[in-house]
Amino acid sequence: TLFRSANQIEEIIDYLDTHKFINDEEFTRWYIDSRQRSNPKSQQMLKFELRKYGIHLSTESIASDDTAAAERVLDRYSSRLEKLTPFAARAKAYQYLKARGFSSSGIAAALKKRYNTSRVNDD
Repeated sequence: TLFRSANQIEEIIDYLDTHKFINDEEFTRWYIDSRQRSNPKSQQMLKFELRKYGIHLSTESIASDDTAAAERVLDRYSSRLEKLTPFAARAKAYQYLKARGFSSSGIAAALKKRYNTSRVNDD
């Protein structure tokens, strides 16, 4: 039946917890690793996404380098920027990274490394 006694529910939860099916720390570690491999996001965006699962973390507890993640995103996105002028490519890349929650300083560092320039908006 669908209805369970409080004792049965407690037993089920204990079983799930014992076998590591319910573990916020493990889930958080897995989620962050998975996201950073498949579709890198900023620390702030990861924190927001984890909140949807009821996990509240400080940004400091997410061991993620935003600049490195932004560089990985740029690597994947760069083929879409090849036909644009350098100025337009940097502007488009900036918008793309900003929409994924990266900070301006992290974006600037990634763009500087990518385009070997000290300014994000020069041509």
